[in-house]
Amino acid sequence: MTWFINYLETNEVAVTDRGFAYGDGVFETLLLDQDKILLADFHKARLTRACHRLCIPFTQDELDKAFSFVQQQSQGRQCAKIIVTRGSGGRGYLPPNDPNVTLVIGFMDAPSYQSLADLGVRLSVSPINASINASVAGLKHLNRLENVLAKQAQDKVNQVTSEADFFESILLDDDGVVIECIQSNLFWFKNDTLYTPLLNRSGVQGTLRANILASSSTTINVGRFTLKDVLGADEVFICNSLMSVVPVTCIQSHFQHDFVIGKNTKRLQSLMKLN
Repeated sequence: MTWFINYLETNEVAVTDRGFAYGDGVFETLLLDQDKILLADFHKARLTRACHRLCIPFTQDELDKAFSFVQQQSQGRQCAKIIVTRGSGGRGYLPPNDPNVTLVIGFMDAPSYQSLADLGVRLSVSPINASINASVAGLKHLNRLENVLAKQAQDKVNQVTSEADFFESILLDDDGVVIECIQSNLFWFKNDTLYTPLLNRSGVQGTLRANILASSSTTINVGRFTLKDVLGADEVFICNSLMSVVPVTCIQSHFQHDFVIGKNTKRLQSLMKLN
């Protein structure tokens, strides 16, 4: 990986940076293809919304400069990560009145998810719950400990399972409401209606999720659902900005529940390629 901090090539961050000390910041993970940032407008909108919600001063000019830099530095098909922190300063949790924002940009090779998109993936249900906090719900902030713990738990299961590995795990909140997966959003079809969890109390409002909600012509139901609702689906898929739409062929809860890769999921895969 190649890292830039405030546009200087380096991988050294100050230990006093609030992003390091408190997770006081936000980030975006971008996919670049042929020197173009895919879903750029959705990423810009989410980053702007997150900085505004957290009162991190990051102007439109600074946003445009950062995305222009990413595009100028790109080399073919790559991933780029943009991290915006409140910088150093303040006293304990109390942030400074006039923060000196830190901008971190990193580049790495883009993974290929084509085989997963073709064949589908298996999901488990995580023993780690998603936190309920409406103040930061939807934001891609730097506080990701529950995702770390959920990924660790999934890895332990994969080490002992005799079946194919679980690619992702479904996260529920403390009320048993379905939220998302560890690193992707969750959708399902039932009787040709598209369903996805409401993320006003927990979870990350993904950019591909936003694109699907804006682009799909099918009836969409966004609400509070339980695992039983998901397990009763006709088709299930997960998505994020790097892997796009990936079908789910199995969910392991108390029992194994199998799903087909249906026409609705395939249609959305084609639609997202066009977008």
